Amino acid sequence: MAALCTVNLDPNIFPEPEKFKSERFINENGQLLGYEKVYATFSLGSRDCLGKNLAKMEMFLFLTTLVWDYDIENEAGKPLPSLEGMSRGFRVAVPYQVCLKKRE
Repeated sequence: MAALCTVNLDPNIFPEPEKFKSERFINENGQLLGYEKVYATFSLGSRDCLGKNLAKMEMFLFLTTLVWDYDIENEAGKPLPSLEGMSRGFRVAVPYQVCLKKRE
């Protein structure tokens, strides 16, 4: 079975795959580009993941609820987290701490 997560790390598809570059996915008009590349990890074609739409909906609901209910701030006196990732079989963000303040 192919490890589809490696598609996002392929330098032929994404030059400098280790760096976050929003311009890969958003054009100068703010429109999404390369949508099929972003979701390649769900698989493609007739054998794509049955739970793909549910997973995308749940991610959207979770993140919008979090942003709606909390102010998310950097921990006082700490530098902003690095945009460089680290590899542990999959690319993951470098751990960091944030402060969540409940909105009233």
